[in-house]
Amino acid sequence: MQTTISLLDRALEQASASEWARKIGVHRNAFTNARAAGHLTPVLAGHLAIELHEDAAQWMATAVLEGEKSSPAKDKLVRRLSTMRTW
Repeated sequence: MQTTISLLDRALEQASASEWARKIGVHRNAFTNARAAGHLTPVLAGHLAIELHEDAAQWMATAVLEGEKSSPAKDKLVRRLSTMRTW
């Protein structure tokens, strides 16, 4: 399963964080904070996915899972989603 940070990296290849922040309507620090946390919020992931013509629902779900604490239930869901064709 790809990470939301990989989505952010792809977005930053096309435009700067400041440009994305203006386009999406968030403060530029949102991207700095996301990188420090190791994942995007579902809202940021969804907006970037839409702008990059990717599946927003998939990226928002990925962001939700990345923000969850580790647990056997989370691990099981990540494994199941990893086997799906679009993930």
